[in-house]
Amino acid sequence: MAAIVETQPFKLFPLQKSSSYSYYASSPLIQFEFNENFGRTIDASSLRLNGKLRIYSRSGSNQENPANTFDLKAQTATSQPAYTYVAYLDDRVSVSSALLNVSVANMKGNLYEQTKNYNRQLSSVMATTTSYKDLCCHHQNTFGNGPNRDYIARTAASDMPFSLKMRTGFLDSVPAINLAQGGLQISISLANTAQVIYGSNADDGNFIYEFRDLFLSGKYQVLSEPLQPENMEETYSSYYNFLSVINSGNDHTNANLNLSQVTTIVENFLPSAWANNLKYNSLSTPPLLELDTDYKEAKIKEVTFNKGSVRFPFLYSLNFEQSNRDDCYQALRSRIFLDSIASYADNMSCSMSPHTENVETMVEQQTEILRTPQHEDQGLVKSWKWNSGADWTLNVVEKAAQVFGTGVRLDELYIGEFSNFKNDSFNFNIKSELDSTVNNCNIYCLANTQVFSDAMGNLTAAN
Repeated sequence: MAAIVETQPFKLFPLQKSSSYSYYASSPLIQFEFNENFGRTIDASSLRLNGKLRIYSRSGSNQENPANTFDLKAQTATSQPAYTYVAYLDDRVSVSSALLNVSVANMKGNLYEQTKNYNRQLSSVMATTTSYKDLCCHHQNTFGNGPNRDYIARTAASDMPFSLKMRTGFLDSVPAINLAQGGLQISISLANTAQVIYGSNADDGNFIYEFRDLFLSGKYQVLSEPLQPENMEETYSSYYNFLSVINSGNDHTNANLNLSQVTTIVENFLPSAWANNLKYNSLSTPPLLELDTDYKEAKIKEVTFNKGSVRFPFLYSLNFEQSNRDDCYQALRSRIFLDSIASYADNMSCSMSPHTENVETMVEQQTEILRTPQHEDQGLVKSWKWNSGADWTLNVVEKAAQVFGTGVRLDELYIGEFSNFKNDSFNFNIKSELDSTVNNCNIYCLANTQVFSDAMGNLTAAN
């Protein structure tokens, strides 16, 4: 067996050479390619997407960044001055908001994994595996994220440098990427502007985003002897995405997963009107929301998970009516949801807290609205509104700070156990206070995938 004798850093530029990449400029696809190589592998944990993200106005000749000076006293004017315009992006997902789909394949066209709605999946993953301390320190220099909306708004007023780890199932579960099976191709599809940017001056479509100075970095692992061409058999994890809607207080969702080795299932929610809408943060992870004069929480009363219409993995429904009557936090739902993304016993870095969930009996509400908060945002966050000749005020809800969702871990012992949904559908029932507002339900499954190669080197994936 070949041993690793040394590591060599590399810097790889996109196949489509350009000074900038953006959805607006019709350059929404970024590709990196590695040729077939029998003498080295790639350390998957070392891969980083590096560059700068810029938000700017497409009107005029200056292409200015948003000023985001909403906590300053407004000028005496009949209309809002351009130098006070507000536009920003999600504070937790930040730069990764622009990554819609991430695909990993070899140069022969064999697909290892295609993570669809990568940014939406990351909105739950980042929140449940990142602490407030992380958001205040090294994550600002890697993922480009921050602890709250006001902080990210100031950061978005200039170029945002980043060094992103690609958090797909394949790249997270494979320690070394074998280049002897046709090389490697990483493809990234960029999200549309309305899914990335929001804010009080973003809804007129004036602000757009772009990536600049992009490159992929990592480490080669140089082997003591060349890898011999042979049949490949490998098992790794892959993410699969399904979309449904919830529009009633007693809603049944059915998903035909068609997967044989499912380990976890996660659901997060978003009002359908918020998706791809410049007025709202499309990457919020709120509870079910009902629209009255403004958005408010429609509390979940009961959740039941089923496999083929039989309760699974729990033989009972998760009931929260007592918690709702006592105005308590839904601790059981929260714990099961967190465990479905990362081991609850081992997770020491999480953004969920009484503060982010805005549990009034456990934490004081922020009162200094014109001051940058020194903590994470609370609950439903209202948008900044400029008033003629007066101070800024807060208007209507534009994002949610909660770390909310439902889900189940089928590998309860963390030993690689899985469940077969090849012949049985996954369905669940949610009883809630929802009346008429339609909410999107994004379902993410993590499942084992087995890859086999034939004598010609062609790969076949089985899941």
